[in-house]
Amino acid sequence: DYIYKIITRSGKELKATKCHPIMSFSNGEVKSKIISELDIGSFIATPRLIEIDSNKEDIEFSRLMGYIIGDGYIANDRVEFINKDSEVLKDFEELILKYSRWGIRKRNEKNITRIYCRDKDLYLKIRNLYNLNVKTITSEHKVIPNYFLSLNKKSVSNLLAGLFDTDGSVRVNLPIIEYCTKNKTLARQVQSLLLRFEISSKIKKRISYAYNTLEKNKSDYYYLYIYGTENLKKFYENIPLRVNYKRNKLEEIILKNKTPNNNLDLLPKDINQYVRIVSRLLGLKIKSLRKEYPLLSAYMDNRCSPSRQGIRKILPLFNQKFALLNEKFNLLENNPQILIDFMDSMNLSSREVSQSIGLHKTIIRNQWEKELVIPRQDNLINFKNYLYKIFLVRTKRISEILVLLENISNSDIYWDEIVTIEKLEKPEFVYDLTIDGNHNFIANNI
Repeated sequence: DYIYKIITRSGKELKATKCHPIMSFSNGEVKSKIISELDIGSFIATPRLIEIDSNKEDIEFSRLMGYIIGDGYIANDRVEFINKDSEVLKDFEELILKYSRWGIRKRNEKNITRIYCRDKDLYLKIRNLYNLNVKTITSEHKVIPNYFLSLNKKSVSNLLAGLFDTDGSVRVNLPIIEYCTKNKTLARQVQSLLLRFEISSKIKKRISYAYNTLEKNKSDYYYLYIYGTENLKKFYENIPLRVNYKRNKLEEIILKNKTPNNNLDLLPKDINQYVRIVSRLLGLKIKSLRKEYPLLSAYMDNRCSPSRQGIRKILPLFNQKFALLNEKFNLLENNPQILIDFMDSMNLSSREVSQSIGLHKTIIRNQWEKELVIPRQDNLINFKNYLYKIFLVRTKRISEILVLLENISNSDIYWDEIVTIEKLEKPEFVYDLTIDGNHNFIANNI
């Protein structure tokens, strides 16, 4: 027997038995599918925002630990910190002196500064958070201790600030925030904590080496990327970076890139069929709208997956057309020109309508519209009743689809695409979790 390992486009990873249910999109609904029914390219529901109810606050210690996890070294008799940014060094020194009775020592080495603290109470406090029986807590072990994961948002934001001020960077040539670590667990923890602020990110594994070492031995590193105007703006507003050049560069990027990228926040490709259906039911003439609404044309042709921003852009068009149809419907009367205008607004074929009410296929367009003949009242009544029935049937379906598109483009679900599915040997023991209420839970941000 096997277990399944899935990896998503954003780098989320999950191992589960083949009967483990995962929320996905199918037949217009968010519903669970067992993992063995999913394919590469399937979109699964992941949280866009993780909120926890916490009043626990430890702001300064959180920021201090962010620095230590980033550029610190935890020995069995001291804490060391190495950095070159003046803002970080000043802040770190002020913070650590609040927790140390014995002060610090500093040593300058070329263009970096090394700070030592041998306060036994402090380094034991930090070591106890890890509860590891190792002499030195290095990058192999430096993850975010559980204590910090349940703190309130202000504390978490300061922890993240410490991490990004040390091991993070703001790209010069691209609108991207980057965080690099050798520790896979730490990368996933950072990705999870960013969701407390509704900041989506992507993790990629790359082979690299530490630039501050002489050996330059290559190994696996995990790069976390934040991009997209909305994510960058939320990071800027919520994560209090101390390093000025990073913060200034981020501010510059946000000012330059005010328009959201439509290709970052994608929805299941099945949504395209609902765009096609509602466009047809609303009687939209796509060819005439291609220039003003290029995304609508792309979704209609199923050339790409729709995005949240893309659906939001075309929803006003759908709502305006629906409102116009309702307005014309409420003004219907046994007037051939009014009825023909409503028929054309729904983009109905005059030939099909003519034949459906028992007339020759050219009567409505060639005779009534050109006012060559005066229609009989019974024919007008049949014409009106036919349009009335068509619109009422369409109205129900249009309303359903507009609600679906509105909800899926504004929900707290981040739709993540599966990029790999792998079968693994089943371990000796697997465990089932049952959660009271809705039975759903989040594991590895899925």
